[in-house]
Amino acid sequence: MDALVILVVNAAQVRQVLFGEDGVAHLMKPGSAVMISSTISSADAQEIAAALTALNLNMLDAPVSGGAVKAAQGEMTVMASGSEAAFTRLKPVLDAVASNVYRISDTPGAGSTVKIIHQLLAGVHIAAAAEAMALAARPVFLWT
Repeated sequence: MDALVILVVNAAQVRQVLFGEDGVAHLMKPGSAVMISSTISSADAQEIAAALTALNLNMLDAPVSGGAVKAAQGEMTVMASGSEAAFTRLKPVLDAVASNVYRISDTPGAGSTVKIIHQLLAGVHIAAAAEAMALAARPVFLWT
């Protein structure tokens, strides 16, 4: 196996896929790359990257944004961080799944940080839009 993409719910599941009882990390060829697209913390990304490095595997911390529709169209946005070797090995995968790939850093964890910032901004915008619509729905006489 030269490359592996993991997109599960959380870091515990990432660890289970890689290092659990039936984990696949030990089955991968040295120099292979693992693209983790789950939304996990920067600390988790760094810890997982260190464990993969110890097995001579490259990790690309590559959380995604775009939802099911964009995923089906191969138009996700990827916020990625990792080594040149990981980017090179996973370029065909990135080209297939994403229309926008932002290379954040060479250090795993930076992609996860940008994704969390992205999620925070999205939440703030949703809340602001709801407040604006609630205000706009008030009778006009309350505006004076």
